[in-house]
Amino acid sequence: MDLVFIHDFDGNLIDANKAALDIFGYSKEEIKTLNFSSLLADDEQNSEVEKALKELAQTGKQRELTEFKLKKKSGEILWVETKSSVIYRDGKPEAIQGIGRDVTERKRAELRIETSLHEKEVLLQEIHHRVKNNMQIIISLLRLQSKDVKDKRDLELFRMSQERIYSMALIHEKLYRSRDFTRVNFAQYFESFIIHILHTYNVDSNKIKYNLDVKEIKADINAAIPLGLIFNELVSNVFKHAFPDGRQGEVLIKLRRDKKKKKSVLTIKDNGVGIPDELDVENPKTLGLQLVKDLVVQINGDIRIKKKPGTEIKIIF
Repeated sequence: MDLVFIHDFDGNLIDANKAALDIFGYSKEEIKTLNFSSLLADDEQNSEVEKALKELAQTGKQRELTEFKLKKKSGEILWVETKSSVIYRDGKPEAIQGIGRDVTERKRAELRIETSLHEKEVLLQEIHHRVKNNMQIIISLLRLQSKDVKDKRDLELFRMSQERIYSMALIHEKLYRSRDFTRVNFAQYFESFIIHILHTYNVDSNKIKYNLDVKEIKADINAAIPLGLIFNELVSNVFKHAFPDGRQGEVLIKLRRDKKKKKSVLTIKDNGVGIPDELDVENPKTLGLQLVKDLVVQINGDIRIKKKPGTEIKIIF
């Protein structure tokens, strides 16, 4: 059932078996008048064939499987998978034998799968884009509504809600722009979010320095959303409370993966005023810290806090 062609090193066909003649629709006499290049359905393959023939002539080694798009006498296109080897006579290379198999149905199936996969990728991309846009609309609505709020504490609650929604919207933004629609690159995420926080809270970068030390770590969306919210709460608190009255300081944000323990560690450390003694971090009353504790449990993590000098918080998950 396999196709067999014999041709010289210039590609001129010398012979072909019955299977090849039947499939391509040529007689044995007709096939001998053709060059292999005349069977190619795509002119761009010519250079590949010339290169292969030259390589076979020089090395004499068998050429492994190669796919060609060929055309029959009728003009119908088919895909053929071929393997070529040199025929010797009296120890000298005389011709090339190509053995081929019709893989047209397989190629069509592959193309259908590729098309279907591309459609799903476009759909996923559009979903992430629309979710992000809807969250941006919610942020805008909260911002507009907050203009009617006079109480400072209530205004801060509105702003904190906006920041929490933004942290989730940014996850979908990163997924939308990524080639991987299931996993978020946290090095890029943290960098973008810190810039946003600095702008939101008008942080003077000359007074408060930050060092972002994040390796290439990716997380799926089930972990990315909670981790993004945790990051938002902790980093926002540092820039809001750790350096009052124009105090200078530094913030370290570090994310590492421990492959042996199969754990990741997020560290947020500052040399600011530290957490007040009266604040019970084990049983927090503020929504932000309650949220952090609940989210850490959600990602099967553990939180460790060191008070003064400054504050160090580690999330191990």
